[in-house]
Parts: sequence; C-alpha cells; structure tokens
Amino acid sequence: MATFSTFHETRSRLEKLIAATETPRWRRGLEGFLQHWWAEVIGDLDAAMTVFPAEVVFRTYGSMGTSSESTVEQRREVYQAILDAGMCAGGSWDNEQFLFGDSGILMEATWSFVHYGALIPDHPEPLDPAGLYFVQRPLCLLLPLTEDGHLKGEILYTAHPSLVEPLDPARKDDLLGVV
Repeated sequence: MATFSTFHETRSRLEKLIAATETPRWRRGLEGFLQHWWAEVIGDLDAAMTVFPAEVVFRTYGSMGTSSESTVEQRREVYQAILDAGMCAGGSWDNEQFLFGDSGILMEATWSFVHYGALIPDHPEPLDPAGLYFVQRPLCLLLPLTEDGHLKGEILYTAHPSLVEPLDPARKDDLLGVV
C-alpha cells in the first residue's frame, strides 16, 4: 500500500501553516478551511457548513465529473449522500503546496480517501461498484475568500487517480485515522 498521511498528520501540518501565516486575511481563510475540513472528517455537517455564507461557490471539475452548487443547502446534500453511503466526506492529503493571492488560497496536493467503486467513475479498469477502494489522486483546491478572509466556497480540480487499491472493509475506518 502507498504511503499517506492520517487525518491527524494532515491536520498538524495545516495547524503549523496557520501559525506561520502572517497575513490576517490568509490566516483567517486557512482557519476556516481547517474548521470546514475537520468537520468533514468527523461527519459534523453543521460545523462544516457554518464557515460559509448562505450563497456559496462550490464547483468540481476534472476527471471525477463536474458539479456545481451555489447554496450551502445544496452542498450539504452532497456531503449527506457521502455520509449516508458510510464514507467520510473528507480525505487526507500529502505533498501539499499553498499559493496565496488576491482572490484566495490555492492548494495543490495528493488527496487520499476511501470510496466505493461506484464513486470512482474515472478509473480505466472496471471496478466492483460495491467494493471498497483506497484512492489517491492529484488535486488543486481553490478557496475563494471574502475581503476579510472568510471562505466563499471551494473549487476543486481533480486528475485521474494515481492509485486505486482494493480495501478490506474491516480497515475502512482505521486506515486514515478516522476519529
């Protein structure tokens, strides 16, 4: 199996980046990102969505398909469907690099997560739709910010998986260090 960070290792790196970020707007954006992402990890949709205004920009582009939600409630439905399927709404990441600019924060990373084969539409080989898989894929995540640094949404760009490995269902919850 590939090497990857647990949720706690990913969180620790993000907390260190926040502590080292001197620009208040970007620090606030990273703090909101941490709150949102960690709430995804633990399945707390109320906490995940409180960092956003009612009107948001959620977009997904790339090999996983395209989606677009413009309200918190629409995005909440997406997350709820993932949770209802028994999956974690967040993933860990590695090799992350951040770029800070006028419009927000951009993160490039390798994303690691566990999904059913039915939720991996871009794998070149047929997968068992009900089978569990450990997946890694390159991603770019744009976090648009308000003038004062609050999150306005997420724009996710994904590439084809760099790794898809069958996973024993008994390992699903402990693989990434789910809390």
